[in-house]
Amino acid sequence: MMSVKQSIAEDSPIVDEGESHENPAAGGSDSVSTYLKKYGDSLRRYAGDTSIGIEVITEEKRGKDQPESWAIDLEKGTIYADSKWFTDRGYTLSESSFAIRHEVEHFRELRDLLGEPDGYKIWRQHRARSKADRGLFVLDDILDNIRVDRAVKERTPALRDIGTDLRRKIEKTDLKSYPKHLQFALAIEHEALTGDRCTVSDDVRCEIDELEQKKSKGQSVIDVLGDPNLSPSKRIALQQRWFEPVYQRLRQQDREEQKAKGAQTQNGQGGAESGESTMQGEPTKKKKSWWPFGKKGQK
Repeated sequence: MMSVKQSIAEDSPIVDEGESHENPAAGGSDSVSTYLKKYGDSLRRYAGDTSIGIEVITEEKRGKDQPESWAIDLEKGTIYADSKWFTDRGYTLSESSFAIRHEVEHFRELRDLLGEPDGYKIWRQHRARSKADRGLFVLDDILDNIRVDRAVKERTPALRDIGTDLRRKIEKTDLKSYPKHLQFALAIEHEALTGDRCTVSDDVRCEIDELEQKKSKGQSVIDVLGDPNLSPSKRIALQQRWFEPVYQRLRQQDREEQKAKGAQTQNGQGGAESGESTMQGEPTKKKKSWWPFGKKGQK
């Protein structure tokens, strides 16, 4: 069973707006650990569950007993914080705070889903589909980041600009080197959260524009999908109805194009693998995420 508690503490709205904006690199690799010791309890109140665990990833356990980078294991209710990711880049502790809250919001979303009628059944079905198809896991991970980031910004306004700027620092806007299905998902995410237009293939742009034109209660389905107040079950249903078919269609095109390229290479040079396994940019379990704060672990 899940470790998410059925009885939870009262939600704490805006917390720690006055927390440190110091550069963690100045304090060494233990700065994030110090931050968690200082603000860990308020983060647990933010999560609405004081039992949630927060662990700092160590070099001894990285990639072994702990994830490679920022992640949350929703089944264990544990957030893994990667202090090295920030110290290597000289980012501020406020940016670290945003990243931690991002992971907490994944936890809150699951808690809310399990509280809905048939929520456990919906979660089990959604989890099974994602585990059976790595591509659907990636799509869900990317698109859910829209709702998650917006929820952090809504609940902690002091971090609103920090979250936007952080994405601009680490995400690409020219996505044409990726397969089209990933261009589609990543462009929707980045554009929804920064307002910056990404460079994608023409047919991918057409698909995104079409979704922008599809309305639900006066909003595009993209905005509805990323609404922090949308119930988790409705987010999943909306994603499956409007986004998955486009993603899978583009994914199939990518497979066919890759196979054609593989055949040409084999005929011309005497050997190259073809198919989805060699698709440029296609995620695998060993490939790191483009955005380190969305990996939900065992969903």
